[in-house]
Amino acid sequence: RRGLGHLLLPQEGGDDLVQAYANFVAYIFDLTSLGAEDWDISSFLNETVTPSDNMRQWMWQSCTQLGYFQTAPANNTLRSSLITPEWHYGVCARLFEGAPVSSSAVMAPEVAFTNAYYGGARIKSSYTVFVNGNEDPWHALSYQGTLDDGSGAPDTLPAIVIAGASHCSNWRSARPGDSQSLVDARSLVSSFVGVFLNSSSSSISSLCPKACSRNGACRMTVSALSVSASCQCFEGWHGNDCTQSTDDTLHTKVLWWVVVVVAVACAVLGAGLGWFFGARTRRAYNPVE
Repeated sequence: RRGLGHLLLPQEGGDDLVQAYANFVAYIFDLTSLGAEDWDISSFLNETVTPSDNMRQWMWQSCTQLGYFQTAPANNTLRSSLITPEWHYGVCARLFEGAPVSSSAVMAPEVAFTNAYYGGARIKSSYTVFVNGNEDPWHALSYQGTLDDGSGAPDTLPAIVIAGASHCSNWRSARPGDSQSLVDARSLVSSFVGVFLNSSSSSISSLCPKACSRNGACRMTVSALSVSASCQCFEGWHGNDCTQSTDDTLHTKVLWWVVVVVAVACAVLGAGLGWFFGARTRRAYNPVE
């Protein structure tokens, strides 16, 4: 938006809006090394798999599971008002059911089933990192780290929003001009993935020493660049694995003081006995006349 938006604005005394839009499209074609035929929906009929082309796969997800169809706003839009959800359903039928262009056949995604299966706003998942750029219009539809009841995100469902980043910025190769927020986000995502891969079960407790010995909760500690797991011990317990009882600590302190007192008492008693027997010995060798 910030980098290309100016291309859509006609210059004073220069191009009109239509020409400005044409210039913008030409710029995008040159930037992506693609032409109008590559952006045409019919190109998604090609089933050849290439490392750089994943649009047919995305269309399959949209047509069968997600929807996420882009339609025209009611006002001030460059998109045709004829592009409705029903129009998209027809495209899906042509792409994946072989319907002819002239057909009225439709193929609607099973959105309700998808939401029920994956949990909708209460996502049935774990060890999943959600990453979005705050400049990406799609980020509003993504998981933001808050469940539908307003509660906080589970530790195994982190949500990262990258300041100033656009759509899928974090998936692109690193470049010298990347913002610091993007660089930091990539490091944080890598750290999360590393921690998750070290888990031996579906429970986050396996990431902590002795699973906190059932005397604490395993929690993720997140910094700007990395994440780690550590125990938050319940009341009455402490230690990195929550195996040390606060009562045990008190008993240890009491025992220590008992030992000190006994030691002092023994020393005093020993000194007294030494003096007593020493005095008797002196009298035995030096009898009083």
